[in-house]
Amino acid sequence: MSPDPQRRINGTENFNRDWIDYKYGFGDINGEFWLGNENIHLLTSADPYELRIDMKLEGRDVFAGYTAFRIENERNKYRMHLGAYYGNTGEEATYGFSYHNGMAFSTKDRDNDPDSRDCAKRYQGGWWYNSCRRFCLNGNLRLSSKWYIGSRKIYPIQMEMKMRKL
Repeated sequence: MSPDPQRRINGTENFNRDWIDYKYGFGDINGEFWLGNENIHLLTSADPYELRIDMKLEGRDVFAGYTAFRIENERNKYRMHLGAYYGNTGEEATYGFSYHNGMAFSTKDRDNDPDSRDCAKRYQGGWWYNSCRRFCLNGNLRLSSKWYIGSRKIYPIQMEMKMRKL
């Protein structure tokens, strides 16, 4: 079984961290955590992986899956790459995770996103931001984790990123 990159279940872990914390990981593997960009890079560069994001949205379980997932090394700012989307989240390509495909990772102390508003500071969490207005699993849940189902904004109450070796 592959290690999961991320889990948020109850809001007890602070995800507003600096580059070093996101590089090596933080939290409790039995609770809320980030596995670490270096660990995710080492895993996804050695073997092909797919990614699945499970979320609880207002009593409804939804998921977004991607046929491939990898992140580059630190020199390349842990840039993320995704394969094709599958799942039951609705208008995912426009509003969801794949909007950030190809982006470098940003934290509150390293602004690597193309948006001039410093998304990691604004939304209080490290992420592969393409824009500050789009979905982020690691930020303040009410500020950054909105998901769109049709034209309706929904905020996840629990979420988990899972990787599986292909």
